[in-house]
Formats: sequence, structure tokens, C-alpha cells
Amino acid sequence: MLSEWWLAAAAASCSCVAASVASYVLFACSGARVSGGVVVGALSILLVSMLQPLLREAELLELLAIAYPLGIGLSLAVAFAQVRAAMRSAEVVGEVDGVPIYLCISRRPAFTFYPMKRVFLSRALSTLLGRRELEAVALHEYGHQRDPYRVVNLAVAALATLCLSLSALSVLSYPSPSVALPVALSAYACLTSIKSSTWIFEHLADRYAASRGRGLELCTSLIKVYACARLGKLCAFAPLAALESPSVAAALASSFSLARAALSILSPKPSLHPPLEARIALVLNTAWSGASADALSLSSGRVIGGIAG
Repeated sequence: MLSEWWLAAAAASCSCVAASVASYVLFACSGARVSGGVVVGALSILLVSMLQPLLREAELLELLAIAYPLGIGLSLAVAFAQVRAAMRSAEVVGEVDGVPIYLCISRRPAFTFYPMKRVFLSRALSTLLGRRELEAVALHEYGHQRDPYRVVNLAVAALATLCLSLSALSVLSYPSPSVALPVALSAYACLTSIKSSTWIFEHLADRYAASRGRGLELCTSLIKVYACARLGKLCAFAPLAALESPSVAAALASSFSLARAALSILSPKPSLHPPLEARIALVLNTAWSGASADALSLSSGRVIGGIAG
């Protein structure tokens, strides 16, 4: 039984990895987004169904049925706690299509939370970026709120997390190389599917900000945020004015290649955001394809109104 399961798990895992890379490359080339997520989700379900017999033999499915919902609930509780903590220091500085934009104290530069139609920008980010760049970041976060692909992204993440849980329980049930190796491969496939799905999700939000006329500003804000993340406390000494040059964004975009992006997805290092050059290349491609000159169609006519540009 184990030998047949080994081969089936290895084949499904390799197919999942290939589908993850193919879905990202297909999106980068043509903008297709749902088909890849559906394929990855279907392969994740296949992995789950193959791991079930092992767990049923070890009588661990009951434990998983309790632990998995508790883990999801704990994750949501932590997210709600982060939002509540941000709201204590938050002030409304603008809105996008009726969605309020808050300036708050947070370790995260910017974020949004799906059940709540709100966009949060950190005060540290407001000292780093200019007014139009902050508008670009706000539009990016708002793009997360309005994009229907978020359902696919959450579904893939949930299925992949379930596969990871099943994989861990399988190893605990059968601590042998014949089980550990295919389980490790399936875990790698799940992480790859999460990475591919979240990268596409980030690109879609970038593309939305570019379509609203803030493509170049989003590029310069990404360069600054990535640079400061690498430099850490030395960010105060970074030549930020030089990073605003369009030539810097163009140079990074020219270094983008699908082969390098695919290799980045295959890397076992977890990363929820695509490489900088990939983001800038796709943003500029959207911006140059004829974005709207009117960046913000707001009911109140103001965005980041409380921040000096």
C-alpha cells in the first residue's frame, strides 16, 4: 500500500508544483488568473484524499477535525486583534470609493482586512513616501478588497494548509523514510501553491493601482519600501530622492525575466510577495497599456487628505 501511495503522492506533488509555476507564468504573460488557481486547488484536494487512508489507519482524523478549525479560528482572532490594535491609534485621512483610509501605528507598512472595508497605512510609511505614492499604496490595498480572486487565493491557502496539517500527522503516524519523503514533497508542493497564488494576488492589486493612474508612483513606493526593508535602520541614510527617478523603475523592469520568476517560485524560501523586478515590470506594462488619467474617483474628492504631500 505504501509503495503505491508513495508513487501517487509524488506524482500529484510534482503536478501541483508544475501547475503552480505554470499558473504564475501564464498570468505574467497573458493575465489569466482563475484557471491556474482552480488547477492548484484540485491537486491540493487530490493530495488530501491520498493522505486520508494513512490517517484513518492511525485514527488521527478525529484529532485533525478538531485541531484544524481551531487553528483557523485562532488565525482570525489574531487578525482581528491586530486590526483592533491599529484602530486605537488610527485616524481617517481619506477614502477610496467610500472605503475609509486610516493612518495608524503598525509594524506593517500597509494592510487591509477582508471582513472590514478599511485600508490601513502606517505612520512610518507616511514619513517615507510622498502624497501620490501613499495614494498608490492605498489603491493597492483597496485592490485587494475589490478583487474577486481573493476567494480563490483564500481557498488555495486553506486547502494547502490542510494538506500541510495532514502531512505533519502522517509523519507522526508513520515515522519512516518511505512516508517522510513523499510527505515532504507534498508539503513543498503546498507551499509552492500558496506562493504562486499569493504572488498573483499581489500582482492583481498592483495592476489595479496602475489602472487608476498611479503606476509610476506605486513603482517608486515599492522601491523605497523594499530598499528600507533590506537596509533596516540604515534607511534614514538611503538616497530616497534618487529612488523616485523613473529610470530606476525602468532598469528594474528590464531585469525581469519569466525564468527567474519561475525559479523564485520553486525556491523553498517562503515569501508572500513577488520579487521587486517582477512587480515593477507588470505594473509598468499595465501603466503603459493605457491607464486612466484620473487616479481616484472619490465620493468625497479627497484621499490622504490629512497628509502633506
